[in-house]
Parts: sequence; structure tokens; C-alpha cells
Amino acid sequence: MSVPGIRVVYDCVVFLQGVGRRGNAARKCLDLVDEGVVQLCLRSDALAEIDDVLRRPEILRKFPLVRSEDSQLLLPTARNKALVLGNVPKSFSLPRDPDDEPYVDLAIAADANYLVTRNDRHLTYLMRQETPEGAEFCRRFPNLKIVDPPGFLEEIRKVELKIP
Repeated sequence: MSVPGIRVVYDCVVFLQGVGRRGNAARKCLDLVDEGVVQLCLRSDALAEIDDVLRRPEILRKFPLVRSEDSQLLLPTARNKALVLGNVPKSFSLPRDPDDEPYVDLAIAADANYLVTRNDRHLTYLMRQETPEGAEFCRRFPNLKIVDPPGFLEEIRKVELKIP
């Protein structure tokens, strides 16, 4: 199973849910990186954020599987297989949540096909052309889709089966 040339950016919550739970869509998204199905794109400050979040005591209490051996191996494997970009220029402003701008900027700089997020309120709205921000985003970046993990898995399934 391989979908050549698919570049993807996962936000921090996808990593958290992927290593903190088994069998969910976020975990399957991380597995796609490990299996070489997609090319993960990261930036160094995103790596630092992910590490920070996964070490927080409240996260470790809520997601005890983060400490499991397979979860501990999953992140280094993803990092080793990722395309890590250094200086990523600011490309798009997100007035609703400036904290998410680095992920959007990374996806744009990496020429990613997908930005996968659990942040429906602040990121996936950019795919709605009826909003001013969405219309501008879709016009400027027509090849970048922002989807949630289940939506991304469905997109990959369609590509593998060559379904339009």
C-alpha cells in the first residue's frame, strides 16, 4: 500500500490522540507515516511543541498510553521519516487562532497536499468558501486540503482505489 507523493502535516492534537489511544483515526494516520504511505512534513518548533505536550502531567494522566513502549517508539519513527523544514515563512494569517498559523505555514511551505487536524473551529473552516477567510485560502492554496483524521483516511482510501 503506497500513495507516492502525498505530503501531509499533522497538527499537535493528531500526534497526541495518535500516541495516546490505540485504534483511532489519528493513530492510523501516524501508522501511514511508519508504513511509508505518506510523507510527513514537520518543523522544528512543532517537534518541540509535541514533545512539550506529551510530557505534561495532565496529559500523561489523561492518556496513560503515551508512556507505552509502542507509543514511545512511534514519535521517533515519525520524526526519522519526516521531512523537517527549518525556516518556514509566514504565509497566511489566522485571526481566529494565531497559534495554529505555524501548521498552516508549514503545510504551505512544504507544498503539502493535506493538513490533518482535530481543530474544526479554527482550521477546517478554511475549506468553506462561503467564509471570507475560506474563499481567500482556497483561492491562494487550491492544492491544500484541511481535513480531520477520518476524512484524511477516506481521502487516502480514494487515492489508493483511484476513486474521484
